[in-house]
Amino acid sequence: MKQFGRWLYILGLVLTIPAGFFLYYDWVTWGFFVLGGIVGLINLAVPEAKRFLLVGLAFVLVSVALTFIPFIVAVYMDILGYVASFASAALIVTAVRLLFDFRSSQKV
Repeated sequence: MKQFGRWLYILGLVLTIPAGFFLYYDWVTWGFFVLGGIVGLINLAVPEAKRFLLVGLAFVLVSVALTFIPFIVAVYMDILGYVASFASAALIVTAVRLLFDFRSSQKV
């Protein structure tokens, strides 16, 4: 299952490239967001989650920041937007999982 989650994450990132070139619909962004959420559910175990959150946050911030560069072509802006929506959903799900795991490990 762990390998499946990793390959699904890589597949999602690879799919953003042709989607940026050929698909200009709003539902594509939501589709990548849902796919990222699924990846976040099945991808990482708790020990790897902290590293994934740090790397993923840097990845999302860079992809969003690159959209503000003036000479970036509209196609690349679409690709970076799809990457940001895909990765941010995986990060949200992973962060919520970590919060619940942290809360359940605390003694009351």
